[in-house]
Amino acid sequence: MDYTAIRTIRKRNRITLTDMAKRIGISKAYLSLIENNRKSPNIKVIEDICKELDCELRIIPKT
Repeated sequence: MDYTAIRTIRKRNRITLTDMAKRIGISKAYLSLIENNRKSPNIKVIEDICKELDCELRIIPKT
């Protein structure tokens, strides 16, 4: 999956990486890795990110 949209939405909402990580209870480093597609978060983290950014969770299979 491509998680780069997280950064786009986070920045659009003017939320810093540090603030976002604190709000969802993960490290800033881990959130950065997710946003750069270097780590795949578990479903709980994805749900927390979506809730914090007020966006829908959509799982789109790669073709």
